[in-house]
Amino acid sequence: MSTPHPEGRGAALAMKNALQLAGLKAEDIDYLNLHATATKINDSVESRAVFSVFADSVPCSGTKGITGHTLGAAGALETIITLTALQQQFIPGTQGLQELDDDCQCQVIKAPLQTKNMQIAMSNSFGFGGNNASVIVAL
Repeated sequence: MSTPHPEGRGAALAMKNALQLAGLKAEDIDYLNLHATATKINDSVESRAVFSVFADSVPCSGTKGITGHTLGAAGALETIITLTALQQQFIPGTQGLQELDDDCQCQVIKAPLQTKNMQIAMSNSFGFGGNNASVIVAL
């Protein structure tokens, strides 16, 4: 019930639907805030889903290493972090990440990174029972 599809179908569908609803393409996204629970299964599945939508074209990071997993508040909090990243032109690093799993094909940003010209970002929030959401924010 709480284990995601091994190929990340629900997560990929959430990201694709968000892009479609916004009238955007994957290459329009400048930053992706990952759900990134730091669990082997969930992170592996999210990595596959992200790669199926974006290949390795979008810089990503997970912020739960900074905030902890706030459960029901995680989606809202990480959307605020994502919007702040756009406003500050700053990608938060993936705090606590020491090394990527071998199967991770995403462009994961480990240390904080100053950027320029970020306009559009996406934030993922994936919950138990296949409750998956991706939200797009823009300046």
